[in-house]
Amino acid sequence: MKGLTASERECIIGATDADQGWNIYTDAGCRFFRRLQALARAWGVEPRHVGSGVEFELPLQAVRFTKPRRTSERQRRAALAAILKARLALRNPVKIQAAEEVTVPARIARGSDP
Repeated sequence: MKGLTASERECIIGATDADQGWNIYTDAGCRFFRRLQALARAWGVEPRHVGSGVEFELPLQAVRFTKPRRTSERQRRAALAAILKARLALRNPVKIQAAEEVTVPARIARGSDP
C-alpha cells in the first residue's frame, strides 16, 4: 500500500462542549506528527495507534490560541537590527586569548581569606 498524498494527510484537533479536553488525531506523515506526539508525552498521555496515525486526548490547558502580535515599525527595525547583529557575531567570533602574565593577589596566593 502506498502512503497518503499530502492532501490526504491530516491533523484534526477538536473539542465539544461535553468534552473535558481536546481530541487530537494526526496521520503518521503529517508535518505536525512528531510535535504532537511530544506534546502528548509532555502531558503524560500515551497516544493510541489508529489506522495510519495516532489519536489522543489532551487537557484544555494544553492548547492555547493567541492573536497575532502587532508590532510597530520601530519594534520591527529593532528586531531586525538585533538579528543582523547576532548573525554578524556568528560570522566574526571574537577570539579570546589567554593573558601572558596573570597577577594573583597575595592573600589569594597564600590561601588565606580575610
